[in-house]
Amino acid sequence: MAFCPTTGSHGFFATLLALLQIALSIAIAVVVSEVLWTWKGSFNWNPSWWSHTSTNNVCLMTTGGTNLCAFTYVVIAVSLAASVFLLITQLFSRGRGRRCCACCEGWLSLLLTCWWIAAATTATVYGVRADNASVPQHDARTAVWAMGWSEVGLWGLSTILAFVSRRAAKRRMSETELSATLSEGEKRYSRFDSGNRYGDTPFTNRSSKWREARDSYKQRADTAAAAAAKV
Repeated sequence: MAFCPTTGSHGFFATLLALLQIALSIAIAVVVSEVLWTWKGSFNWNPSWWSHTSTNNVCLMTTGGTNLCAFTYVVIAVSLAASVFLLITQLFSRGRGRRCCACCEGWLSLLLTCWWIAAATTATVYGVRADNASVPQHDARTAVWAMGWSEVGLWGLSTILAFVSRRAAKRRMSETELSATLSEGEKRYSRFDSGNRYGDTPFTNRSSKWREARDSYKQRADTAAAAAAKV
């Protein structure tokens, strides 16, 4: 099983989803950098340069002045960091640690689902505007927003899987605690099992010492009552 065998099927599917998310994020980054975003000279870290387009800094994702290509990089960076975090959490085993990790995974995945919904919606809306304005590279823009919606689906599945895993881990913890309690009870009352082939405890009705004592007392009482009646 991926990373840790004790994570069960959840670990396998969570790891698979995280790897698919990483692959899609890298694919989007490649399409944007190789096809949709072109600039002259070297990359400039000045916010006014990478956040807005110009004649020397062209982004074909939109017709406006906002550089959606740069913002796409920000979306991808956050998504990659979250996916790596999900991979790391698969190193934890079951139990309380698994419950804690599953809870973190669930809320993080829900946040990233909303994150990608916003990003995919933006890419779709501005992509349609660019298509209507006959901006070149229609196929590349379509690929970007299509992969963006695919990310929404993957993160949505991660959210469902994480919360289901948390519920299962909670149930396993309850069963483990109950089993430990029953085992302790069996040890405490094991002294009543001597000479009893059925393994009865004081809480059973069949052949227990408690019932034997009760029946013996009732028998003596009945005998005494019968003797008194004869007199």
